[in-house]
Amino acid sequence: MERVCRSFTGDENRALVWWIRFVALKTWYATTDVMARTSDSSTLQIACEAAASFPLNHRWEFDPQDFGSAVEAVAVKRAGGEPD
Repeated sequence: MERVCRSFTGDENRALVWWIRFVALKTWYATTDVMARTSDSSTLQIACEAAASFPLNHRWEFDPQDFGSAVEAVAVKRAGGEPD
């Protein structure tokens, strides 16, 4: 956390929000089905980008299904396909 705060010097609130979202992303990624679906590094990059603005639930986590669907939709769109 100290390293994160140094990255956002003078903006502790932004550092805290970054930390919360980072933990939420790690929690989402730690589930077995997510790890199996996101072996592609571009998908992981999309997940990191989405984590910056995706809404958190009451437990300060991403809803696993909604977040996964959002990441998958962007991955399909970037690959030139259409989401289901």
